[in-house]
Amino acid sequence: MLSFLIEALVRSSVLIAAVWVLLQVCRIRHAGGEKFAWTLVAAALLAMPLLIASMVAGTMLPVAILPAQLAASGGALTALPPVAHALCSFLIAVYGVGVAAFAARLGSGLLLGARLRRGAQPVARWGQGMDVRLSAKVHAPVSFGSTVLLPAASVRWDAATLRAVLAHEREHIRNRDGQRLWLASLCRAIFWFNPLVHWLNRRLAILAELTSDAAAVEEVGDRSTYLQVLMRIASAEASPELLLPMASRADLPLRLRRLLSPSEQAARSPASHQAVLGSAVVLLSTLIGACAAKPLVLTGPAAAAALQLEQTPSASQLKSFYPPLLRRRNIQGLVIVRITVDAGGHVVDTRIVAETPAGVGLGAAAQRVARSYQFANRLHRPVVTSLPIKFALQRSASTAPAAKPLTRD
Repeated sequence: MLSFLIEALVRSSVLIAAVWVLLQVCRIRHAGGEKFAWTLVAAALLAMPLLIASMVAGTMLPVAILPAQLAASGGALTALPPVAHALCSFLIAVYGVGVAAFAARLGSGLLLGARLRRGAQPVARWGQGMDVRLSAKVHAPVSFGSTVLLPAASVRWDAATLRAVLAHEREHIRNRDGQRLWLASLCRAIFWFNPLVHWLNRRLAILAELTSDAAAVEEVGDRSTYLQVLMRIASAEASPELLLPMASRADLPLRLRRLLSPSEQAARSPASHQAVLGSAVVLLSTLIGACAAKPLVLTGPAAAAALQLEQTPSASQLKSFYPPLLRRRNIQGLVIVRITVDAGGHVVDTRIVAETPAGVGLGAAAQRVARSYQFANRLHRPVVTSLPIKFALQRSASTAPAAKPLTRD
């Protein structure tokens, strides 16, 4: 698990850095095009663990291994003392706490937004095809999903202010910016340990505002009027997270500079540009996700040199692995389990490739035994190898049975 987190940190950082370089090289200046690219990156980060898992599983091809071949194997498993097991457990626990905290933050934000929307009063005459509602619990215009929430004081706004606000929020809804923010927040909850993912979350929020600003100015037709509305609304109280406020003090200077810049370009990039940019981002994501995902297949002495036992099941665990019905029937046997060991030495996948006697239930028990082992992986990369596990009963029926690996093939 720890090795998976380290790998996730490296891959997510490389992907974000690669897309940033791509945007700079291609001189993407449209806020809409950049927002589209970073949205694809957030989706790719969430899909990357599944891509890596599928690449690893794709190498697990069945191999016919006969028990007679075991005698020719030159490698044997040797036990090692535990290495930094407590530290690994602590770091994994810290990761779990972080995921829980950010997931709770996301969930509470969604519940709050739903509660505000449910308690707000619809205003049909302002809607113009949108779901616009008045709420006494918000102090500035915000959007949540496809709903626009306006403060109660908006009933006293002049026509120019109301038109600017609705134009801004309409662009948020048209672009599904609320859903983008939820996607980015989910990505942040899983990759919270990567500072670049926090930057990605913040960048998407700013780009959503820039695209809405440009669309609103185009619809209102008066840049100075829109700037006055924006600065007036930015002085209101901050809105809860996951609600897209029309203006906040934190990003107001950047937005004002973009609006006042004579070289400001339209927020919407051509569809053909988005198609090319999207293809490039998907290609980068696939290459980074698939790079070095396939494990190394080792046999015999090479596997024994690369993997050494670090943690083994106790005698009581071994006894519990042996099916009670098979013990009572005095059924013994040998199972060859094909295992995938990740870079950290954890068994992450098991496949039965040979079982003697077949069909009695020893295979499932052998897979449980294999998953209970912890290895020291000296290669620090995924390894696929074969693990023979013998089920043998001792002479006394009351004595605990043995279920242990023999030699490496």
